[in-house]
Amino acid sequence: MHIALPRLLSDHCPILLTVDEANCGPRLNRLLKYWYDLPGYKEFVNEKWQKFQIQGWGGFVLKEKLKLNKDSLKLWHQSHTQNLVGKINSAKDRILGWMLRQRNKS
Repeated sequence: MHIALPRLLSDHCPILLTVDEANCGPRLNRLLKYWYDLPGYKEFVNEKWQKFQIQGWGGFVLKEKLKLNKDSLKLWHQSHTQNLVGKINSAKDRILGWMLRQRNKS
C-alpha cells in the first residue's frame, strides 16, 4: 500500500510505502523447520537443485527451479512423513525398551 504524503517544504511529494503481510498473496514455498532434522533432506534439495537445467535469464531460472523444487519436496515430504504417528510410537517403544534393559543391568 502506498500513500502520498503532503508537500511541506519542497515541490516533491513524499510517498509512504507499507507492506501488510496479510495481503502479500500465497506463500511461494513452505518450509517445515523439522525437515532440516530428517536424514537426507539437505542432500535431496542439493541434488534436485543441481539436476534442474533451466535456460533463460536469472529471475526466470530461479522461479522455475523453485517451482520444480517445490513439487519435488511435496513428494519427498509425503514419502518421509507417512505414518508419522506410528513412527513416533515405535521410537517411544524402542526408548522404553532400552531404558528397561538399562534398569535391569544395574
